[in-house]
Amino acid sequence: MVTGGAGFIGSHLVDGLLNAGTEHVTVVDTFFLGSEANLRTAGRRSTGTLSIYREDAGDHVLMSEILDIEKPEVVFNLATKALLYSFLNPSGACQVNLSIALTLCELLRKGASTAWCTCPVPRSTAPRAMCRWTRITRCWPRPPTRPGRRQRISPWHRTFGCSIWTWSRSVPSTTTGHARTKGCSAAVVPLTIKRILANEQPVVEGDGTQTRDLIYVEDTVRALVAAATTPEARGLTMNVASGIETRIGDLVERICKVMGWTGGIRTDDRRRADVHRHMADVALASAMLGELSTTSLDEGLERTVDWYRRQGSEA
Repeated sequence: MVTGGAGFIGSHLVDGLLNAGTEHVTVVDTFFLGSEANLRTAGRRSTGTLSIYREDAGDHVLMSEILDIEKPEVVFNLATKALLYSFLNPSGACQVNLSIALTLCELLRKGASTAWCTCPVPRSTAPRAMCRWTRITRCWPRPPTRPGRRQRISPWHRTFGCSIWTWSRSVPSTTTGHARTKGCSAAVVPLTIKRILANEQPVVEGDGTQTRDLIYVEDTVRALVAAATTPEARGLTMNVASGIETRIGDLVERICKVMGWTGGIRTDDRRRADVHRHMADVALASAMLGELSTTSLDEGLERTVDWYRRQGSEA
């Protein structure tokens, strides 16, 4: 099961799971930010089946019913109201993100599923009978959500023995790649590409010296799937990132170079809530999961630009 499976990383994870031979994948998504078009490839596959529930993963009753029907071995929690949305409605983003995580924790504790699993896939050793399935929760980098969600989730592992693996990919890093995104969730890479395709100047907010730790989406997915076969990951929080800082100004210039844009770059005011530097310590995740970032930034940008060019206005 992938909550938020119609979103950016979620839809890539669905594809990755089916490519890896997963028998069945269930998607739970309100489609607030996600898109049905992101699941077209998964829906056309001849191997593996896909079921989609247009529901709120924070609804305890509905999620209990869905889990009873689908009986997943693994639940990846990627449902969230994303960072840019939190700038508009921080309270709403915090409440939604926490409610989803806490709903899944409680259903895990009460044994809502008859199958057991690990952080992403079955472990060699089953957890307690009352904690039969688990999932990954992602911690977003917004002050009202990130510490609260992680601090509220960890007791389910320590106190109840629930198999929970927390990944903080988005705390220090930004995932790059292609997907159909809505305005309030699109990040710097898709926004820059779309502006250039529309013959508009790309924008750098602030002086461009702020940094992000960038990792290509297929590398993120590969790390999540790899964690599924790593029993030692249970109860840990690991950074899924590249461990390399890239300045936003340099990033926009690299996109311009890939796209052959010579029309200049516009400077806008810096976002007030922006964190200036992001870089992850990836030592723990690399030791457990192997090399995380195998796609260079330029290669990832070229793939992403090529996809948006092929999609045209549909993206």
